[in-house]
Amino acid sequence: VLDCDNTLWEGICGEDGPQGVKIYGPYLELQRSMLERQEEGFLIALCSKNNPEDVWKVFKTNKDMLLKEDNIAAWRINWQPKSQNIQELAGELNLGCDSFIFMDDSSTECLEVMINCPQVLTLQLPATSSHIPAFIKHVWAFDRDKVTGEDRNRTRMYIEENRRREVKNRAVSLDSFLESLELRMSITEIQEAQLERVSQLTVRTNQFNLSTIRRNEEEIKALISEESIKCHVIDAADRFGRYGLVGVVISKEQGDVLFLDTLLMSCRVLGRGVEDAVLAFLGWFSKKKGIKKVIARYYPTGRNRPVLDFLEKSGWNRGEEKQNSIEFSIPVEKIPLEVKHIHCTYGMPLENGKGAEKTKAGIRIASADMSENGVSIKSDTDWSLFAVNEENLLHRSFLLPLRYHSSKTLLAINVDEPVTAARKSEYVPLADEIEEKLADIWNEVLKVDRIGANDNFFDLGGHSLKATTLLSRIHREFNVEIPLSRIFKEPTLRAIANAIRSTGYKSCDYILPVEKKDYYPVSSAQRRLYFINRLENSLTSYNISFQVMLEGKIYYSKFERIFNKLIRHHEVLRTSFEVIDGVPVQRIHEDVDFHIEHMKCTKEGLNDAVKGFIRPFDLSAAPLIRVGLIKLSSEKHVLVIDMHHIISDGVSLGILVNEFACLYRGGELKELNIFYKDFAVWHNNLRDSGEMRSQESYWLEEFNGEIPRLELP
Repeated sequence: VLDCDNTLWEGICGEDGPQGVKIYGPYLELQRSMLERQEEGFLIALCSKNNPEDVWKVFKTNKDMLLKEDNIAAWRINWQPKSQNIQELAGELNLGCDSFIFMDDSSTECLEVMINCPQVLTLQLPATSSHIPAFIKHVWAFDRDKVTGEDRNRTRMYIEENRRREVKNRAVSLDSFLESLELRMSITEIQEAQLERVSQLTVRTNQFNLSTIRRNEEEIKALISEESIKCHVIDAADRFGRYGLVGVVISKEQGDVLFLDTLLMSCRVLGRGVEDAVLAFLGWFSKKKGIKKVIARYYPTGRNRPVLDFLEKSGWNRGEEKQNSIEFSIPVEKIPLEVKHIHCTYGMPLENGKGAEKTKAGIRIASADMSENGVSIKSDTDWSLFAVNEENLLHRSFLLPLRYHSSKTLLAINVDEPVTAARKSEYVPLADEIEEKLADIWNEVLKVDRIGANDNFFDLGGHSLKATTLLSRIHREFNVEIPLSRIFKEPTLRAIANAIRSTGYKSCDYILPVEKKDYYPVSSAQRRLYFINRLENSLTSYNISFQVMLEGKIYYSKFERIFNKLIRHHEVLRTSFEVIDGVPVQRIHEDVDFHIEHMKCTKEGLNDAVKGFIRPFDLSAAPLIRVGLIKLSSEKHVLVIDMHHIISDGVSLGILVNEFACLYRGGELKELNIFYKDFAVWHNNLRDSGEMRSQESYWLEEFNGEIPRLELP
């Protein structure tokens, strides 16, 4: 179930029009992904707060749309709560709500569905549109192991069935939803700095717009210069953030009557009681001025029906129809002055606080705040997961891969929480120095005090991951290797101490720096990648690329100095590859020629610019890294990093970005003692050792004969 505005496209179709909304990059990827899911048997439905004709015009006339009307099995395009619409869709499609995935860009809409339909898997899309493709790939609920012919025809069958069935309506209450939003709004007289936004709202707002009069800044300034005319602006926020300036009221006093020239609001706040709060303000304002009646003339356009619905439900009296308009009036004494769920202030600007938008100057990389030069860097996988009512959400397990979607978030999981477990055996004192050292290691790993000789590792909160950590610490402390299986068979401290005593000492095999040479052997992984590159040298299959959006002023020379410093810091970034005597080797250069590539493009052309930047590498020419800066505007750039996998991996990329941030804010990098070439030499020696040959013999024997087939989806 998909929202439309800022989900299927960028923009609001009711205000921007079918050709004004933008469908590019991430929005195309989302639509393409939905079509792929449909081929696998998923049904696609729409749930959007809009006028239906505005949405369908985008589907029918915008040439960039990949989804077509025929792809939509069912829809609810109206102003009802979305939880109610999803329940209606479930009834129409004859499905349980627990089989629905709902995606929307709005946290408030997601909140409402999570509260009222916890059996639906509700996913708020990332606020930064470039994150959407990666986010979709982390939705494991989309995974299917088999796809049948019936799956591929399911949408067609449901559309046909919908034509035979009447819609069954269900009602839900909005009270708990609106209460939980903690809405706040202010209504103040217009300031000169707000003229541009007010003019924009008069031009772009179509759905909740009383008169649909369009005005430029000069016309508004001339209008409010009259003493009897007031222009008030509406600012709103809730617990999730600031909506900004979302409404305009232009009124004129005529004796004891207040005539509304303009009453409009952005669709972002419709259905949340803001319109009722504006009416309460009009009552307060009118009483203060001694006004007895408020009059509004409604000009129907076919798109502003929400205004008519509001006037009819809030007690206005319908009057005469003339000049393609309908007059509505309401006595001031009948206007309710209190509004549920919204804290209103009149005459004072909305204060920053809970729910208000707060900005922080600084540089930001993968959710870490670092201030420098007012530049904000955002990763393509830097999103935060929104969830409420989580204990009641049926599909909350599907939120885990979205919450822990990167190496940084995975590493942030606390696996060392203290465990208060009851000791299952009497405390037995430690016997010697080995047991005392081992108890210290247990204390570090398990966070448990006063460990006895007969205590069980797993009874005290240990598990397989902590057992692996334990073995690593034992190897470091005692220079012995104990198999993991022995920990499971004999998990008491004394039994493990006996294993240390009986195993005997084995010196650790440390990686040491190798002497300086003209060239060095490659690792087995590099050897494989080198030969693949020789076979497919025109492909980019093993390029590792990374893109971040930069917001703020960019100092090009500083960026280039930092990347040159990083290249000097890491030998592997100055490494090239060649064949000597039939064997691939790596050569480390003292200096390499490196410059950042500069490009310009529009937001719509960004994907093509990035694709053009990522191209094959010549492994014989260092550096095997290229960096590009794509200028979208004076305050917005995209940084693109492209490296070959033979010198890097995902972890390397994270290190590079973190070190870039360190240097950018004036920090220094620690000197490195070991480089990749040192690891390659160590690993090759280990591979050729007798121990590795014995392991090879073991596994060859283990897989001797017929190998059992492993079924994977």
